[in-house]
Amino acid sequence: MYEVLLQYFDSPKIDDKNKEEIKSKACRYSVSFLIPYLEERIQKCDDDNDRIKYWELWQKAFAFAGRRSLEHFIDYMEMDMPIPARVLGNRRNVLKPFIYYLNKCAFDAKLQYIEASFPPRVWKELYLK
Repeated sequence: MYEVLLQYFDSPKIDDKNKEEIKSKACRYSVSFLIPYLEERIQKCDDDNDRIKYWELWQKAFAFAGRRSLEHFIDYMEMDMPIPARVLGNRRNVLKPFIYYLNKCAFDAKLQYIEASFPPRVWKELYLK
C-alpha cells in the first residue's frame, strides 16, 4: 500500500496530464498486484489478528481502486451488504461489459458518449403501455 501511495502522491511532475497518468498507474497497480496479493495473504494467514489487519488493508485497497474503477467502487460499497441485496455481486456476468464502458466513458477522452439505435416508434410504444 505504501508503494501505491508513493506512486500516487510523490510525483516530480505536477502538470494535469501526468497527474491523470499517475492516478491511473496507481489504480492499475492496486488492482493488478495489491488486491490479489492481499487476498492470497488473507487465505494463507494462520493468526486471526493478522487476518483482520489484512482484511482491513484489502478493504482500503478496494476503496483506493474505486477512485478510478467503477467495478471496484461498487464492490467496495457492497462489501457490508447481505448477499441477496447486492447488485453487482449477483449479476457480475451480465453487468461487467456495461460497467466497463461506463468506466471508460468517465476516464477516456476518446469515448465520451454511449449511443443506442432503436427502431422508430419504440419509445412511443413503451410509454403508451
